Amino acid sequence: MTTPADPDPRLGTVIRQTRHLFLDFDGPICSIFAGLKPETVAAKLRDILTGQDIQLPANIAATTDPFDVFTHAATISPHLAATVETTMTELELAAVPTADPTAHVHDVITACRESGRTLTIVSNNSARAVRAYLTRHALDGPISMIVARTAPFPSLL
Repeated sequence: MTTPADPDPRLGTVIRQTRHLFLDFDGPICSIFAGLKPETVAAKLRDILTGQDIQLPANIAATTDPFDVFTHAATISPHLAATVETTMTELELAAVPTADPTAHVHDVITACRESGRTLTIVSNNSARAVRAYLTRHALDGPISMIVARTAPFPSLL
């Protein structure tokens, strides 16, 4: 077993050979819902559904995961999925100022750029929220590409 003080010796080889790094956004870059909790977001998205007299299955009524609510909305109608996705994007954007950066990730991103490596951010969060976070933390320059949610189709996630 390895510990942080005793990393896997293969890690250095992998890093030296890596020319392009892919990082997920929520987790590896930041905790987007650190201040605006995911259960609050899920509840607001559920309100859209129940506000239209839609009966929710027990698992959706109890979920704390906004993506579960989004996925369920898409099973009802494309219009409802679009409405929920738009609201989810607005809430993600509202969460950006309170998002907690992941420890040392700014150093990782800077080291990628300085070593000539390129970096792509992938996410099921909205592209707008990812860009807003990166801009807020002056990290948008080193990012080669962002692949994130831009449409109300949870099947693309």
